[in-house]
Amino acid sequence: MIHTSPHPFPHGEGVVSSPNDNLEDWIIKRLGDWRLEIKRFRGDKLIRFEGSRKAFLPHPNPLLNERELASAKHNSTIMNRIFSTILILLWTYTGLDKLIRFESSRKAFHNQTFPAELAEVLAYAVPITELLLALLLLFAVSRWWGYLGSILLLTVFITYVGLIWVGAFPRVPCNCAGILESLGWAEHFWMNLGFIGVAVASIRLEEWKLDVR
Repeated sequence: MIHTSPHPFPHGEGVVSSPNDNLEDWIIKRLGDWRLEIKRFRGDKLIRFEGSRKAFLPHPNPLLNERELASAKHNSTIMNRIFSTILILLWTYTGLDKLIRFESSRKAFHNQTFPAELAEVLAYAVPITELLLALLLLFAVSRWWGYLGSILLLTVFITYVGLIWVGAFPRVPCNCAGILESLGWAEHFWMNLGFIGVAVASIRLEEWKLDVR
């Protein structure tokens, strides 16, 4: 453990030697307020590199540093569970609703601005994709892919809704989405934007958890 303050180099680059003369040096370069570049050497051999937000300086008290890291991981796990639950409920509801009321959902797709062939494909593909995303979000091993898929699908949704909202199509199609039928296209736009925010925050938390393992 290197005994140094959390911010030994306010500007530029510096070297901190580890105690007991074990020939290990840390070259630390501050790239900004929260960005560091850390290279750890044993003699001439580079044995560790961490950059950008993945890098952190050890706390003078190693026990306190471990507690802070454990607390941060615990809080991120709680937030991750909340966000993933929100998205699982969203995709489970919308997917099952389309399948349970399939004929109504199919007619709604055909009432959109798509060609009839594409509408027929989407009537099957959209609910299956939504349920698949809910399934991916259930398991930790596939959750990152569930978040990524959620961002992509919501981006497609919000783009389509936004085009309708600004009058890009010659007619305004009906808004048929179960209990969300009462919402206008503007409300759908902002709701989808909120879910995109949840998905983006979730994938950032998931990446942070992978970084600190």
